Amino acid sequence: MAKKFKIDNDSPVTVCLALLLLLAFALDSFALNGKLLASILTCPGGKLSSPSFNFSSGADYIKLLLHVFGSSSWTPAFVNSLFVLLLGPELEERYGSPVFALMLAVSSLVTGVLNACLSPSPVFGASCAIFTMIFLTGMTDLAKKRIRISWILVFSFYIIYQLYSVYSGSDVRLSSSGNGFLLFMKKNAVTFISLAGGICGSLFGFLVSPKKRAAPRKNFDDTEFEAESPKKHSLLGKAEKARKSSAGDETVIGTISL
Repeated sequence: MAKKFKIDNDSPVTVCLALLLLLAFALDSFALNGKLLASILTCPGGKLSSPSFNFSSGADYIKLLLHVFGSSSWTPAFVNSLFVLLLGPELEERYGSPVFALMLAVSSLVTGVLNACLSPSPVFGASCAIFTMIFLTGMTDLAKKRIRISWILVFSFYIIYQLYSVYSGSDVRLSSSGNGFLLFMKKNAVTFISLAGGICGSLFGFLVSPKKRAAPRKNFDDTEFEAESPKKHSLLGKAEKARKSSAGDETVIGTISL
């Protein structure tokens, strides 16, 4: 009987993250006019940030995790969702959904804490989660003592995209005096903090053993049968079998003393 076609949700955490990135921005863009991003999905920065992190506000602590779902436009929402869908399924299958979700939460939390303490600007977006996935993929290759060119390109393209996104949206211009470069680094503090959060999340995953799958074990009787089958079909096996059969048919004759 032919198997029925079905849709397999093999990576629930990955799919949920990608869909939430798109749905959150769609809801914020069409229904809430940007209020969702400003009120919930943005983690405030340090003292120089506007707004700055309020350590006495419980809502700001929630933003340490929820900022990963924020997007400022359709471009980062689609790009981040695409990277999540490309990198996430393999890692989620390797580590398991609970551990994978915990790794992403760790990267988001570390990014939020560092941003609240050090950054002069607020942070939002899934870049820390994507950096976590990229580094986890690289660590898998390093364990095999190799590094793929495709991984180098993925990491390079994404970090260049992040740096260019901040640079193109500001009035930063590089100058020979170096002031432009320092201003550029200051503007990209959020990117480097997200990079640090991704490293922390990937290190957490590296310390956690991947989900182990028990290899199917053959029945002992089947193994024994497979080991003996060549012997049984050989000439020596047949001779030995005939000898054992004749030995079993022998009759022992003895005497009875009265």
